[in-house]
Amino acid sequence: MLFTAINHNHPLLDGDKRLSWYLTAKFYDFNAYTLTADPEEGDRFVRTVAGKNPSSLSNVQQWFEEHTLRTG
Repeated sequence: MLFTAINHNHPLLDGDKRLSWYLTAKFYDFNAYTLTADPEEGDRFVRTVAGKNPSSLSNVQQWFEEHTLRTG
């Protein structure tokens, strides 16, 4: 998953978490979906995935499924 790959591999000196969120949101947008998490919850989630004890890939996938709406 693009989101976890950017968070775990740290391709940038700074901004990995912001980049992962932005690219995921844009990818969803291009495919007629929108993320519905409020900013605080989204920030908490991004930091958890990027942290020392990240969520499993299946938990990340589940979180996105719960916070996504089809727009098209």
